Amino acid sequence: MMYTRRWSALVVGILLMGLCVGVTGARAQTIVVAVEITSATVNTAGVVTVSGVVTCTADVPGGVGINVEVVQPVGRTKSVSGSTFNGVPLGPCGPSTQEEQPFSVQVFPTGFFEGVFTGGRFGPGTAFVFTDVFALDCCFEDVVTSTTVRLTRSP
Repeated sequence: MMYTRRWSALVVGILLMGLCVGVTGARAQTIVVAVEITSATVNTAGVVTVSGVVTCTADVPGGVGINVEVVQPVGRTKSVSGSTFNGVPLGPCGPSTQEEQPFSVQVFPTGFFEGVFTGGRFGPGTAFVFTDVFALDCCFEDVVTSTTVRLTRSP
């Protein structure tokens, strides 16, 4: 069965006093990073594709990267989980480069969540998406967000 509903959620992390020596002349600045999940789909093999954009209010010239983890409850006591593990570099972020950095990552079920084997594969339904946005060279500490999404079957 194919679903056409598009899921969108906006999660904002405020970063405390980042330091970009080359960009701001060694002045501390506050950078706001927003993560918007525009779609979350699952194919028949149980692989999730999460797409969205990362927006930065100040320049991060070395670029940003993102880790994505998906956890889907199954029944009352079990879950399926997976993540991108090593992160996905997205490129420069900010007003003078490209304000928004789009991303689309695949998350495979790994069978482990918090050290416990869960097994299984993803399917249509409610899931939790955790994102971890990080600077590739400077500027801010990791911003971790969580969003509840509805996984839909991919076309």
